[in-house]
Amino acid sequence: MPLGLLNQVVSRIGLFRLKVKDPSLCARCPTKDCARACPVGNSDLPINFIRRGYYKSSTCIGVGDYVETCPYNNIYFYDVRIWLSERLNVKSISIKRLIMK
Repeated sequence: MPLGLLNQVVSRIGLFRLKVKDPSLCARCPTKDCARACPVGNSDLPINFIRRGYYKSSTCIGVGDYVETCPYNNIYFYDVRIWLSERLNVKSISIKRLIMK
């Protein structure tokens, strides 16, 4: 299965989304580079970041170009590993450690 298709399936069932650390940075961003960097044309990234603080869409294939393009380093992937670490109050979770337990 191609990686893009796998990411789209994962996105559809909700295992990851894009989040921003500070939505007000997105509101003040003059370039909105994240929208232009999206390879599938999800141009509504900035609007969702400003309004909701995150972006989740079945069309998102999770390439990550927009994460690297953000001039403020404000965008990050919020996936099941981060969700688990928040629930378990752990700073960093290694998938290998989870499997070994």
